[in-house]
Formats: sequence, structure tokens, C-alpha cells
Amino acid sequence: MAQLASLEEEKPTFRKAKEVILAKNRGGLEVIDFKVLNYLTHRAMSDISSRELHRVSVKELLVFMGHSSTSRLTESLSRLGKANIDIDYKDEAGKDHTAVVHYLSYDMTKTEDGYVVLAFDPLLVSMLTDPAIYGTLNIRSFKNFRSAYSMKLYEILSLYVRRQHPVWHVEMDELRE
Repeated sequence: MAQLASLEEEKPTFRKAKEVILAKNRGGLEVIDFKVLNYLTHRAMSDISSRELHRVSVKELLVFMGHSSTSRLTESLSRLGKANIDIDYKDEAGKDHTAVVHYLSYDMTKTEDGYVVLAFDPLLVSMLTDPAIYGTLNIRSFKNFRSAYSMKLYEILSLYVRRQHPVWHVEMDELRE
């Protein structure tokens, strides 16, 4: 089981696959849930694999969240473990697929020695380890978001940074979705 390094020891940016950024959430996730998810993703990126469990300090996670209550953390982790998301992706042959998965696939409500133990869904791991198209996100930016919508917009726009034509054409209904 890998223990994750502290946030101060790591660079503030991480890559998030296009498929994960554009995944459709089918659960009642809140802005705090997306903050927690992005923090955990950032922390796990250095050694993420489909079979490995990750440990993150409850104290560091609470500091990042800006809370002192472990009950809010437990509720957030529980929602991330139960909420379904639809991920559209192409297989090696180029065939389109939609998978329904959870962000996290381990019982995160239990802590051992001040750490939360978690695992990411194997499909997410495969996409996060070597994404063809990805957005580069700054973990420190997520602390300032107060809306899940603004956070999602930041993630989507990160897909267009450093492109030759960094323009996103979107219909109003698609933007609302």
C-alpha cells in the first residue's frame, strides 16, 4: 500500500484525462466532493495503479478542504464511492463505449491510524495513467472554487490551453448540462 507524499513536497499541477473531465455525474455530488476527488487524484498520480491502495492523511485532507470535521470528510468520501458517472471512451480499435463507474471503489469511511485508505476504479486508473488528451490542473486552484459548476468549467477549459486553436464552441444547452 503506497503512502502519498505531502502536498508541499509535490508539484502543484497534475494531468487529468479528457474522458474523466467530461464524465457525466449521475449522483448528487457537491463542490466539496470534487475538491476531495481532485486532491486524492493529485496525491495518487505519482504511483497510481489498478491494484494499489492509497493512503492519505486525514489531517492533510481536512486542511485542504478547509474543515476540521471528519464527518464532512466521511460524507464526501461516501458520496464519491456511491455516485455513478458515465465515461465515454474509445477502445484500442476505435470503437465507442460508455462505462458506468464510481470515482472511488473502496470503503473510505474507515480510517486506520489517521489515514484514509482508498482505491480508484480500475477504468479510471487506466485513463489517468497515460491519457492521450488531458487537461493540466493546478490543485491549489480548487481550494478557491465555491461551485461545482465553476470547477467543472475550469477543468473543461484546461483541455484547450496550449492548443494551436484554443477555442471551445459550445451551445448554451450543452454548457448548462
